[in-house]
Amino acid sequence: MAMAPSGGLARPEPDDALISGRDPGRKPGPRGTWCYHRPLAMSQDSFQPPLQSPRLPSGLRRAARYWWLAYLLLLTGSHLYRWLPPPRGPAPLASGHAAIDLPAMGDDGPIDGRTMRLAYMEWGPVVGTGAGGQNEHGPDSRAERPPILLLHGSPGAAKDFDRLGARLAAGGYRVIAPDLPGFGSSSRDLPSYSIRAHARAVLALLDRLHVERVHVVGWSLGGGVVLTTADTAPERFASLTMMAAVGDQATEGSGSYGLEHLKYAVGYAIFVIGPELIPHFGLLDDHGFAHSFLRNFLDSDQRPLRGFMERLTMPVLILHGRHDFLVPDWAAEEHYRIIPTSKLVMLDASHFLPFLQPAESAEHILEFTRRHDSPDVAPLRCELSFAPRPPHVFGIAGVRFDEAVRAAPWWLLVALVGVAAARWPYGAMALVTVLVLGMELDYIVGTLGLVLGWTVSQAVCIALGRRLRPSDGPGSAPRWTGRFPRVSAADWSRRFQRRGPGVWLAMAAVFRPDLRVRAPMAIGLLGRRAPLYLPGVLLGACLWTAALLIPCLIVAAILVTPLKFALGAVGVMLLWLIILAFARNCVLLFTWTGRRQLVARVRRLIKHEYWPTWFFYIPVVPYMAWLTIRYRHPLAFTACNPGIDAGGGVVGESKSKILASFTSANGFLLETFRIDPHPSPEHRAQLAAQAMARYPALSTFPVILKPDTGFRGFGVRLARSHADILEYLREMTRPVVLQAYHPGPHEVGVLWSRRPAPPPEAIEHGEGGEGGRSGFIYSITRKDFPYVVGDGRRTLEQLIYSHRRLRCQAPVFLHRFADEASRVPPPGERVRLAQSGNHCQGTLFRDGSDLITPELAASIDELARGFAQGQAAVAAAAGGAVGEGGVGGLDFGRFDVRFASEDDLRAGRGFGIVELNGTTGESTNLYDPDKSLLWSYRVLFGQWRLLYQLGARRRRQGVPAMSVFELLASLRRYYRKRPGSPVAD
Repeated sequence: MAMAPSGGLARPEPDDALISGRDPGRKPGPRGTWCYHRPLAMSQDSFQPPLQSPRLPSGLRRAARYWWLAYLLLLTGSHLYRWLPPPRGPAPLASGHAAIDLPAMGDDGPIDGRTMRLAYMEWGPVVGTGAGGQNEHGPDSRAERPPILLLHGSPGAAKDFDRLGARLAAGGYRVIAPDLPGFGSSSRDLPSYSIRAHARAVLALLDRLHVERVHVVGWSLGGGVVLTTADTAPERFASLTMMAAVGDQATEGSGSYGLEHLKYAVGYAIFVIGPELIPHFGLLDDHGFAHSFLRNFLDSDQRPLRGFMERLTMPVLILHGRHDFLVPDWAAEEHYRIIPTSKLVMLDASHFLPFLQPAESAEHILEFTRRHDSPDVAPLRCELSFAPRPPHVFGIAGVRFDEAVRAAPWWLLVALVGVAAARWPYGAMALVTVLVLGMELDYIVGTLGLVLGWTVSQAVCIALGRRLRPSDGPGSAPRWTGRFPRVSAADWSRRFQRRGPGVWLAMAAVFRPDLRVRAPMAIGLLGRRAPLYLPGVLLGACLWTAALLIPCLIVAAILVTPLKFALGAVGVMLLWLIILAFARNCVLLFTWTGRRQLVARVRRLIKHEYWPTWFFYIPVVPYMAWLTIRYRHPLAFTACNPGIDAGGGVVGESKSKILASFTSANGFLLETFRIDPHPSPEHRAQLAAQAMARYPALSTFPVILKPDTGFRGFGVRLARSHADILEYLREMTRPVVLQAYHPGPHEVGVLWSRRPAPPPEAIEHGEGGEGGRSGFIYSITRKDFPYVVGDGRRTLEQLIYSHRRLRCQAPVFLHRFADEASRVPPPGERVRLAQSGNHCQGTLFRDGSDLITPELAASIDELARGFAQGQAAVAAAAGGAVGEGGVGGLDFGRFDVRFASEDDLRAGRGFGIVELNGTTGESTNLYDPDKSLLWSYRVLFGQWRLLYQLGARRRRQGVPAMSVFELLASLRRYYRKRPGSPVAD
């Protein structure tokens, strides 16, 4: 076999031409730059320390050390500014309000020596309206009717009932609506904000207003005040109306008293105490609203309410909205089951009945109160639904799931969500969003589960990093396996050195999905003390959850109605997918690198060169179906190339066997040596050393190592030493090809095809037989290897993400340069990012049709003619068809060619054949970013038409095609437990 020269890696001279994009004359700049020169000779240990940032002047540095002193001075001044002015009097009453002074109420009664102001609104009965002023169950005079007392929720005020109160008054009732203590125009300096203290204040108000008997309506948390008041003095209430009201503690959020109070305690710390730690000089003093609202829930205890409801003997109306997102509809149904004297009315409404459905609410309340104006009327036990519950989108299984979630303790739900979040964080985020929006899961339970899952996953990754620490001393390599991502100790040591120890690493991992596993594993791998980082991990988990869950809920709320109710279960699944995609991309907005990753994702989405193979081939499938019908076999193309196994090179063909089939290569083939599997990697490394000593072309480093049955550059490695060979053979257990390295620096893919039928003019000129060309070059693809140029400021990772094209394949480059990602290349240093000429390995493909010349076509045709002429067995099995036309056993294939000069290539000389791909050797010029999608599909359709034509011709000559089952079996054998890394050198 002829051998092409191989050379070592050499640093380009300073005056080498540098090509940026398509302009050869462009000078190197700080951005990533495309270059076609030989790769740089860089040692794995040649790390340079990052350049130090400019130092601040000494005076500013000294001032920065005492920032905390400046903060304390400002905070003290802020509090003095707010406290020095004399106290102001009580706030003026709101319009339409009256007020009385009452003893300040605690949970157990009045507080000696303290008073409070209780404001209230009142609407008098409107004479001349209603049903003739006559109540069939009560007194004839409206003045003798018990008034209606309206109690608002939290947060709220009496003005919330402006529309409802007027309508009730129009029904002939006196209506009273107090500002509960702490809200509206009532006093806010209170010993207790609980519903129990509010109930005592309400009873004191009724005493001062000389109201002996009353209908009471409680909205939202006001329902808790209603129930507590009714249990304290049941003789004073004609009826109770729970309007979208709270009740049993088990129906409130998580159902846990402790967890619910923890939720409001955290809110109180953030929204009330937090502003006190900011020197704002009174600008943030308006937080009384948050104080009253949160204290109301913190001081209240809903656990006794269930007992209150079970003891009720007076008539109760439960008025609720089917679409209530604060108090779910099933809570109202549970309250109806608990209260023996209740009537349930379910409306097609949400939680805000006094605002959005005042007329409808007033109609039902008036009908109920008129019936029970007189105490001798028995309660009416019934259930009216003006909004029937829609069937569950998942049928009975969904109903059972909802019931199981409601019955499960909160800690079990947190644990289940945590397990899901630890393994699939963004999938769990989307699932929690859907469940919270559907009222199946409390948001605090979902939040705790997400935080727990993220924290646990980070702790597990730290433990895995410790497990993978080298056991043979600091100089040994970590014990990596295919289950874990590769983390470079050198790279992360450099990151720690630049950033300093602290929580920054855990925080960065939160908003950098590419660091989610690698950052904590680096902590364990480097042996750093994990407890120092766990607080940062926990804080990062809280920030990640808060930053994503709220936007996800907003997006889901916009989409849930058209998707869930229009598409049912399919809509819910589609909603989950949309939220999943939104969460995975939204998190990228918070960091500089993430935003560039997001831009890269968009570019990969709109540029067809980056589309997944399965997606790109969708339009080809119907065309292949038509070709199947025309040529009477679904895999007719696998009859091509009878000299190549596995259907002419579909998958799993041997590269060494293909190269050995060339009987006449005229020095174009690179020397190769096959290393068979063996239990001992050391034995295989010894065979490689012997081959390098035997064959001159393999005697110098670097050399190429790749699987004998590789695909798309999978597992290709550039070995620079015997240690690299041994490391590679430990990882790659399948047959390996050791190949001489051609320095290039250029590479092209030449797709050659035999003519399906020689045209008449070719036959007249003697072509198509032994003396003429029987094939043609279908296409040529230029392969441009990417470089970046250092600027002395940015790391290699930053240089890659700064380049509009390189960032699209940044994961490939950063995996390849895991040891150097955080290194800052000095100004002018050019780093070659890819050695393998595959698009999926980061190489740019461009159409090279201008390189096609008669001389090159003749050279490639001569190579094809000499293929497999020595395979007599194959020729006999094909009935002599293999040798027909002088093309041997080759009909279609792509030659990967390396060369030094385009002039030599056009002249058909001085190039080296790296490998030959068979029937699945694509016309890779279709990935040219400068070509349109229509042009690419025209090339691809033409390729497959040609393959089916050639395959049909071979089948007529007796060459069998693969069956579908044979193809599936070949794919399974190839992909099952495939060793090695998909990222090549």
